[in-house]
Amino acid sequence: MPKRIRPRILFNAKDHPLISSGYGIIARHLAPRLAKIYGRESVVIMAPVHTRDYTDTFKGLTVLPGLEPSFGEDILKDHYSNYGCNLLIQVGDWFMLRKIPELAAKNEINWIQWAPYDFTNVPKPSLDMLRFPMFIVPFTKYAYLKFRDHGATENLKDAIYLGLDFAVWKPQDRALLGRTMASMGYTESSFNILIVAANQERKYLKETFDGIRLFREKNPRVPVQLYLHTHLRHGGERELDIELHESGLSDCTRVDQYILAVGGL
Repeated sequence: MPKRIRPRILFNAKDHPLISSGYGIIARHLAPRLAKIYGRESVVIMAPVHTRDYTDTFKGLTVLPGLEPSFGEDILKDHYSNYGCNLLIQVGDWFMLRKIPELAAKNEINWIQWAPYDFTNVPKPSLDMLRFPMFIVPFTKYAYLKFRDHGATENLKDAIYLGLDFAVWKPQDRALLGRTMASMGYTESSFNILIVAANQERKYLKETFDGIRLFREKNPRVPVQLYLHTHLRHGGERELDIELHESGLSDCTRVDQYILAVGGL
């Protein structure tokens, strides 16, 4: 039997585990669980986006900086070598990466990518890249069928369905959320909608607003409350306040730029 090699993991989800972004929340929960399985000495976190000027710690794990507000490709190999890592686990966008795939192709790093894939907009270069991974493991049957339709057959594996670990994710008592819900404009009797929108140009926000407008028109007696957790203009990519007005949703929409700025909710 070949000897098993103990993983020494460089975990990179872009954001610091204390940042309330999707990537930060993933790092907050997943990195300590990896450390619990393999030992704290076997997991190092890299947070190149918001940790560029200092080295930090999180729950006993080292959090390494980057050189630029991206996935830290310029310094990642140095971290990987300096900490004696034998596995890179990376979460998030992947299509724009250049150096990391090259390092993996040269067997200078072992790379696992937890990657979103948008089947509604599939550029040909991304299709070409599907033949390079040793394994593609989708999380749904739908994704499995789509990958198969796009020609990823030799390296496509059966779907492994995601589930919730209720030791981590516990339903919150609605009674404890009264002030939060009220601050968002929500009531017990309203049809409540929450939209969190980073990367606004990549999301069908105007179509979503128009869909909500149509729902209101067809169900005029249903009170609708929309909370929009994103930038309206400053720091955003679109003039969402105008789009909300054009869709007739200004009267039922709550936006709080201060809560957004300080990481509220």
